[in-house]
Amino acid sequence: SIASPDDANSWDYDTRWTSFYGRLQYDYKKKYLLSAMIRRDASSKFGPDNKRGYFPSIAASWNISNEKFLSTIENINILKLRASVGRVGSTNVSDFAYLQFFQNSASNIYNGNSGIVADDNFPNPKIGWETTDEVNIGLDFGLFNNRIKGNFDAYSRKTTGALVKTPISLELGPKVYYSNFMDVTNKGI
Repeated sequence: SIASPDDANSWDYDTRWTSFYGRLQYDYKKKYLLSAMIRRDASSKFGPDNKRGYFPSIAASWNISNEKFLSTIENINILKLRASVGRVGSTNVSDFAYLQFFQNSASNIYNGNSGIVADDNFPNPKIGWETTDEVNIGLDFGLFNNRIKGNFDAYSRKTTGALVKTPISLELGPKVYYSNFMDVTNKGI
């Protein structure tokens, strides 16, 4: 069951989140590094058709400072080129936004008597994972016995189906409706 009465005035909600992941890493002579990961998440926040999300990622780097052609240059201690691409998911939404709940109204809506009314959440059975895809390219460096260290990064991030409270018609009654309403893109250096 989703919820059970704890006493007359409160509810005990049973929410779940499960994750499984696997990761492979490869290192060739401390020069070339490769990492791949897959993650599978499931959340009770979403309806039966959208509970699961799959989030892969892969990253690679080249430790240029470990190459023979840089071994004679003493002023370069760290020089690493790296790149990654991946996807993450978010459940930034109220529990059970896909279901309609009811509540006991203590207001005088029935000639001075309380009644059972719909909760303020308008259900969305199609609500699902908010996903963010990102590509990142970077360069790490350390110079002069690592007295000067830093990095440069360039990235592109796109969030698809951002979970937000979406405007709905007031005639429907409820005030809150969550949906995968927006897409957002960020880029930078």
